[in-house]
Amino acid sequence: TLKCSEDHILAVPGEGKRKIRWIEAGILQAGEPVVTYDGFTIGHALVEAIERINEDLRVYNMTLIGPANYVANGVLCHNKPKEQPP
Repeated sequence: TLKCSEDHILAVPGEGKRKIRWIEAGILQAGEPVVTYDGFTIGHALVEAIERINEDLRVYNMTLIGPANYVANGVLCHNKPKEQPP
């Protein structure tokens, strides 16, 4: 189970030379794969179900040194940079 906002960036399998693509969680559908990492092996898992909830959740915006990728509950994620004011 992974709770995240719809604009949370998740890794999905890519094609050709691009082994990974990054997409917003809100466009994922049940049955589509996400990239997983268990500390040893990169793989993928199919999204079993999506449940949209309408509740206030605490979310964190992390600043990472180096690559902005991290693993949350086994799913490879990407830190979305803060939006810059116009």
